[in-house]
Amino acid sequence: TELAEAFRDAELSSRALRLHGGRDVYGSSNKRLWDLLVAPLWTACVSRWGDDLLGWADCSTMTERSADQAAIARLRELMAFDTRPEGRDHEACASYLQERLTELGFSVQLDRGDGPPLLAAHRGARGLQGAVVLYGHYDVAPLGSAAFTHPPMELSTAPDEGGAPMAVHAPRLFGRGAADNKGPLAVRLAALAEMPQTPELHILLQGEEETGSRRAHAVFPQWMAALRPTLWLDETGYHEHADGTLRLLARTIGRLPDTSESPDPALRELLLGLRLLATRHRIATREQWRSLNKSEVLGGCPFNRNLPPGARYLALGINDSRAQIHRADESIPTWTFPVHRAELRLLFSWVDRTAR
Repeated sequence: TELAEAFRDAELSSRALRLHGGRDVYGSSNKRLWDLLVAPLWTACVSRWGDDLLGWADCSTMTERSADQAAIARLRELMAFDTRPEGRDHEACASYLQERLTELGFSVQLDRGDGPPLLAAHRGARGLQGAVVLYGHYDVAPLGSAAFTHPPMELSTAPDEGGAPMAVHAPRLFGRGAADNKGPLAVRLAALAEMPQTPELHILLQGEEETGSRRAHAVFPQWMAALRPTLWLDETGYHEHADGTLRLLARTIGRLPDTSESPDPALRELLLGLRLLATRHRIATREQWRSLNKSEVLGGCPFNRNLPPGARYLALGINDSRAQIHRADESIPTWTFPVHRAELRLLFSWVDRTAR
């Protein structure tokens, strides 16, 4: 009876996704199906034939731990710069990012204008066809008046009480900007350093997202109009903290700015691949046809507002629903780091196939 109800809700959810603007109103049904059907089947198979049969991804290998530490080190360096609205390190942080991107083989254009610098980085294809634009920002929200349990202006760790299977084995990182957006940026920079093959890459970074993106709203229209990538990748994505479920946010841009239509067939193929990849990490998935919720961003997001009609958009990353963005004790899980590196590898492979 429970299984029949879960399948019914999943069917209703699928119908709502198609008919009501991509809102997955019964998104929890996917997790229920996972718990009722997939998890018991996995337990039975493992008990009879052993864990190697199903090829679950092990996120605790020496290689993965080394890659995690590289990302954490990069995040610690980024957090050393005070890029709050009242901070004085925006210029220094932009220069630091320029140096790191140059080391990775990017040519970097800095637009200093009359505020925190914008960065537009470009690197040609390395063995793969197609192109990806990655967006992010290096400024962070002000501290406000909330009481902090963890020191906000330095990186600290604590055990993670997340619901995902890997959370109990990985620490949680705390600090202003850890989730928005220095942590996701650090993980991507560290991941690119270890990937020998990538498509053509464009990285757009700004330093005043929390205060209205005045310069980005003026410059991004020109920068983005010159780009026609296979995929536009937003600053991060997120997992539900209670159970680790990955939420996939994808859309095709409509005729009006920042409007959403259903993913085209190629993007649907990528979403299926990401769902299958998630199962290897023992993660259930939910899907919605929309962008990241940026209602707290003053003036709206210049990246989303300038996506051209027909653009393929995806929000994918390391954050979870316990990130506390803009609030006290902002944090990120670390068990999502290896998941996101695997997602980027799959994504780049899909870009190559789609472009060909």
